[in-house]
Amino acid sequence: MSRIASLISFLFLAIVVNAQQGYYSISFKDKACSETLSASDFLSQKALNRRAKSNINISWDDYPLCNNYVAEVIKNSGVELKNKLKWTNEITIAVTNDNSISKIKSLPFVKSIQFICKFPSPNRSTISKDKLEEGSFTPDYGKSKTQLEMISMNDLQRKGFLGKGMLIAVFDAGFRRVDTMQNFQSLWKNKQIVGQRDFVGNLDSVFYGSNHGMSVLSTMAINLDGEMIGSAPSANYYLMLTEDSKSETLIEEYNWAEAAELADSIGADVINSSLGYTVFDDTTTSHTYADLDGNTTVITRAANRAFEKGILVVNSAGNSGNRPWYYIGAPADGYGVFSIGAVDGSESLADFSSHGPTSKGVTKPDVCAMGSKVFVVNAKSEVDVSFGTSFSGPIIAGSAACLWQSHPELTNKELMDIIRKSAHLYKTPNNDYGYGIPNFNEALNIAYESHFAEDNDKGLIGDFLIYPNPTNNDTKIEFVNEKETANSTIEIYNSSGSLVILNNFLSRQGHNYINVDCSGLLAGVYIVRLNIGGSISRKNLVIIGKEK
Repeated sequence: MSRIASLISFLFLAIVVNAQQGYYSISFKDKACSETLSASDFLSQKALNRRAKSNINISWDDYPLCNNYVAEVIKNSGVELKNKLKWTNEITIAVTNDNSISKIKSLPFVKSIQFICKFPSPNRSTISKDKLEEGSFTPDYGKSKTQLEMISMNDLQRKGFLGKGMLIAVFDAGFRRVDTMQNFQSLWKNKQIVGQRDFVGNLDSVFYGSNHGMSVLSTMAINLDGEMIGSAPSANYYLMLTEDSKSETLIEEYNWAEAAELADSIGADVINSSLGYTVFDDTTTSHTYADLDGNTTVITRAANRAFEKGILVVNSAGNSGNRPWYYIGAPADGYGVFSIGAVDGSESLADFSSHGPTSKGVTKPDVCAMGSKVFVVNAKSEVDVSFGTSFSGPIIAGSAACLWQSHPELTNKELMDIIRKSAHLYKTPNNDYGYGIPNFNEALNIAYESHFAEDNDKGLIGDFLIYPNPTNNDTKIEFVNEKETANSTIEIYNSSGSLVILNNFLSRQGHNYINVDCSGLLAGVYIVRLNIGGSISRKNLVIIGKEK
């Protein structure tokens, strides 16, 4: 036997001899029984469309685990399955019998076994968590107005971009009473909550435990006219409970990783995670600042992988700015993670907002939004103020979804770059504010001008905006005519290629705004053809609410 092989055998034996109760990861050698599947067997059409848009190929890590391997591990060793992680071809298990590890070791398809962490202490954690709700006080400004106007989301929403058709996966510590609280009933009525999954207790509901996820969801999804409006009130939401609010252990990062795989497979556009990890109950598993290099921790690697699959991953920077740790947590350090700091209503940095850079010197956070005296729905079903990057993060996540709705052809990387460019410190970023406070109306203009320039290269006058899109009534077409006044037309064709609307008009030089009456159209996808003096652009228009 070679020296290297002897060393590997010795290390594997050491793991078995020192087996202890707790969580373990089991890596498999291959995916032999799943590699014959077609992509549509394990990815939704929405997920496939997202990849096609960004030219992302189906790869080995997309294929599911070999279920025969998983079943064999569980059956022969008497352990409890915790997580199934296809991206890394591994599972995590809960081990209560020391002999279980030696049985798993003998299985021919097992590549490696690694101890993760001990079970949570029966006394639970006393560590102060970034995610805990804090006290509130009477504000001196009106409800959610400031937190949206600060980033010009009111302008974007006024143009009809409310997140319609976008899917946001929300990772958090619990969504207590979202199923029964009156403030959220419009989400159920409109079928905007499309699914849920508990990765902590494997229960049938996520509507228990912490109120934190409920408050986070409110900053995006709530639609209480005259009281509070979220940043993406028309988006769809998938709720995922990944964080055990009663403890802080490394297994929660594996919960997050499994949730990211689910988010990918269902076709989520955005992940919002108001979670961060640095110090654990078992301090021997805690992260060091050196670990926050952008691609080392389990959770950060999973977040980066989700980014590589085309998802926009938005994560709160953390609430350690006034603590000894001071820095961001994982996965906010990720190279593919859009990490969000917090400011107050006067746009001053909140003292608790965590700072960058990563240990590799990369600027973090990326941008900031309001997180001090920010309005949320609290445990008493009241709209009241709270504090934390837990809330500045989802405000940006919802806003980004609305911006993406306006330009669905953008990739996640292009979307992040555009939002950074719109921020007030874009040319002089720092590790407190990042690139600063974004302006989403300006981001819309940047996206528009970017594609306008591309169309000029093709000999076209330019791109155009359609809003609201989808619509069930009127819509508006906005474009720039850089030439002289010209005879122009708007033609709308149905899926059969038949012309259903023809609008002749005279377009003036400069900005033009044309209202189009779509009230007579049935539900479906239509092609809008804009002809400005012989220069033609096309876009899709979705009509909702009128079934054939």
